[in-house]
Amino acid sequence: MSDPVSAAIGMGLMGYGTVSSAIAQNQAGKDEEEYRKAEAALIEAEGETEARAYGEQAGLTREEKARLAARRNVLQSKAGLLAGVGSHGIVTKDSIARIEKQAQALQDRDWYTRQYSLYAAKIQRAAGKAARRAGKLTALGTLATGFGSMALMGLPKLFGGGGRYNLMNPKTGYTGTIKQSQINTWLAKP
Repeated sequence: MSDPVSAAIGMGLMGYGTVSSAIAQNQAGKDEEEYRKAEAALIEAEGETEARAYGEQAGLTREEKARLAARRNVLQSKAGLLAGVGSHGIVTKDSIARIEKQAQALQDRDWYTRQYSLYAAKIQRAAGKAARRAGKLTALGTLATGFGSMALMGLPKLFGGGGRYNLMNPKTGYTGTIKQSQINTWLAKP
């Protein structure tokens, strides 16, 4: 590439490749961020569904406890016993306490499941933002590297590298060599 036209075409192609690569890297970061946002929404929805199931289970367990307590009260009154007195009352109280403990455990799982899903979704969103930032920084690095290389490789030949250039006169078809000092003299004339 000794003539300015070929050098300019080469520089143009190099610039186009640099810009295209930078755009693709930036878009890849944006795409990953969108994926992470969608993943976060899915995690939250699944967590909410699972937590709701634990909450419903806890409610059903408490309903079972209420039914058991009501049955106990009915049977005690039929038998003419005082509520909570005797071995039957102790067993029933233990059963009710055990059921309440299970219900509380389910309610705790409900809360922990919600918290975990919110935390996991937050991590996904942060990873998406990081991917977007990485895409931008990579794109900027590509632009800097590409245009820096262009400046070091070709621009001195086009704009004052102090060398000699092969030129062709389109009217006469003459091809000759011209020095940079001659180009500078011609450019300086009004």
